[in-house]
Amino acid sequence: MSYGNIETIKKTILYWKRKLEELGRRSAVYIVTKEDDRFMALLDRFLPFFMKEKGYVGLCVISDKQSLLNKISKSVTTPVKYEVIEKEKIDSILRIENAFGFFDRIYTDLSEPFEDANYYNLMGYSGINLEAIVAFVILRMKKVPNEDDICEGYKWLEEVSLYKSELNSLRSLTGRYERCIDRNLAECQKEIIKNKINLKEKRIYLYGNSKYAKICIDAYNDYNLVGVIDRNPKGNACNNSIKMYGLEQVSRLNKQDIVLITNRRNEEIIVQLLKNKKELNKDFFVINLTPDIQDWDNNELVTYIERILRKGEEIYETLRKKYKKEKLILNPWGTSGDIYVAALYLPQYIQSKCQDGYKLFTTSGSSKKVAQLFGYEAEELSQQEMKDLMAYVRVIGFEKLNIKNINISVPNGVRGQRCMNLYKKADFNTYTQRVTFGEKEKKTKPNLKQVNADSVFEKHKLRKGKTILISPYSNTLGQIPTIYANRIVSALKQLGYDVCTNVAGGEKALQGTIGVFLPYDMVVDFANKAAGIIGIRSGLMDILSSTESKMVVIYPKNYYEYFGLKNMSLKTENILELNDEDNSWDDITDMAIEYLSKV
Repeated sequence: MSYGNIETIKKTILYWKRKLEELGRRSAVYIVTKEDDRFMALLDRFLPFFMKEKGYVGLCVISDKQSLLNKISKSVTTPVKYEVIEKEKIDSILRIENAFGFFDRIYTDLSEPFEDANYYNLMGYSGINLEAIVAFVILRMKKVPNEDDICEGYKWLEEVSLYKSELNSLRSLTGRYERCIDRNLAECQKEIIKNKINLKEKRIYLYGNSKYAKICIDAYNDYNLVGVIDRNPKGNACNNSIKMYGLEQVSRLNKQDIVLITNRRNEEIIVQLLKNKKELNKDFFVINLTPDIQDWDNNELVTYIERILRKGEEIYETLRKKYKKEKLILNPWGTSGDIYVAALYLPQYIQSKCQDGYKLFTTSGSSKKVAQLFGYEAEELSQQEMKDLMAYVRVIGFEKLNIKNINISVPNGVRGQRCMNLYKKADFNTYTQRVTFGEKEKKTKPNLKQVNADSVFEKHKLRKGKTILISPYSNTLGQIPTIYANRIVSALKQLGYDVCTNVAGGEKALQGTIGVFLPYDMVVDFANKAAGIIGIRSGLMDILSSTESKMVVIYPKNYYEYFGLKNMSLKTENILELNDEDNSWDDITDMAIEYLSKV
C-alpha cells in the first residue's frame, strides 16, 4: 500500500482505539490544525452544546503543535484535556476514519480527509457561513446552537460531571459489524447480556417506546419482561400486550431490575436514571444502539479493516492494469439523478484534469445509460466493489491514486450524512458544483443525445401535443398512491388527453392508460412532442427537466428543497413542484389537474 504498509495501518488503528478507551466510552477527540482565531472562537462557543447533543462527558483536544494548544487553552472555557500527537498519526487516523467512520468520536477542523470535496466552497452561498460549516460538517450537529442551546450545554456539563465515572463504565452492548450481518441484532446482544447477567433472575424493563423496543419485546419474550418506561406512557404502545410505565417507575427500580435502553439519546436517560437511583450498580443498565470502538476485539477490528483494504487494493490494481495512466472517475452512488448532475461538470473537469485520458465507473445500469446521454461510456462495478475501492482510496489518497469521486463526499460507514443539514440552504446542484468540482458557475443546460420518438406515438396511437406522460414510480422515494394516480388519469382523459404510463421492468401501467417503455435516449424527445409530464421525483425527472413541455413533479416530504428542479436551476419555467408535507394528496391531485388542464 503506497500510503504505508498494513503493519503501519494496524498500529495506527490500535493506537487510536487505545486512545479512545483511555478517554472513556462517552468522550470524544477534537483534532485542531488551523491556527485561525475564527475557528477558536467558534470552538469555544459551540463545544458545550456539541457535547450535550452528542452525549459526551469528556473531550480531548489534540494537535501536532504545542503552541496551537496553548493558544486554544487560553480561549476555550469548556473543561477539556489537551495533548500533542505526531502529525503522521493524526493524518493516518483521519484517513482511516474517513474511509470507515466507525471510530465516530473523532472530529477535526480539517477538510483534508474530504480530499474529494471541499465544503468551505459553500461559504457565501445563500447565507451559508463558517458557523454553519463548523456546526454541520465539522461537528456533525443537527443545528447551529443559539444562546439558549449553549446555556443548556453548560448545564449538561455541570450535571454529568457528577456521574462521569458511572457513564464511562456502563456496559454498551452493540452489534459488531461482522457478527450481525446474518443475525438479528437484538438476539446477538441478548447473548452478550446472558454471559454477564443471569437474566432469569431479573425483571426486565425497556426504556423508550421506540422501534427498537418492538424488536426487543420479541427477543426477550421468554424472560420476565415487565414493561416499557417512557416519557409518554399513554402514547401508542409498541405492543398491546406490554405494560407502559411513566418516568416515575424509575424511582421504584431495585436490584432485581435490568433496564435496556432503547432510545438513541441514551446519555440523558442514563443521567436521569442515576439521579433517581444513585445506588444502582452499572450492571443494571445496558445500552443497545450505538456501536462503539470499545466493543471490538483488537484482532477482530484489525482483521475487518485489513480485509476491506486488501479487497480495495486488489480492485484498484486490476483497474490499473487496464488503465495505466488514465484518471479513474468514480460515481459511487450510481443513481441516475446523481450522475446526471455530475455529468454537467465533467466536460470542463476532463479538459483541465485528464490530460492522460479518463475512465468512468459507476454501480448501476441506469447510471451507465444516463452517462451515455452525455456521450460518456462507463464501466460497471458492483456496489460492494465500489465500496471496498472507495475505502482503499480514502486511506491511500485520491490524488496519489489519480482518482476522482464525482458524488457528494460522505465517508463510508459514517452514521448520518455530515452535510445534509445544510440542504435547506444549498441545493444538490450547488453542492455538486462547489463541493465536488469547485466550479464558480452552476451548470444547468445539458446537450443530451436523443433519438426520434415518433415511432412510439405511432405504435400506441398517441397524439402529439395531446398526450400526458405519467411516471408514478420511483425506486427510492415511493410512488404516487394508486387512488390519487387513478383520479389524475380520469380527470386528464375527461379533458381530452391521451394518457400513458412510463413503465420499466415489472411495473404496470395505471388503469385506463397505455404502458410505454421510454429509454433515456428517447424520453426527452417524446416529452417535447407530448403535452406534459406528471411524476414522482426520481432520476427520470432530472433527465426530463430539459424538456420544453409542462411538468408536474411530486416530492415526498420536503425533498424538493434539496432536489428541487427549480432550486437546482435545471427547469425554471413550465413546472409545478408539490410535496406531501405542505399539501394533502387531495390538494396535490387537484393542483396537478388544474395545472395540466391549461396546456
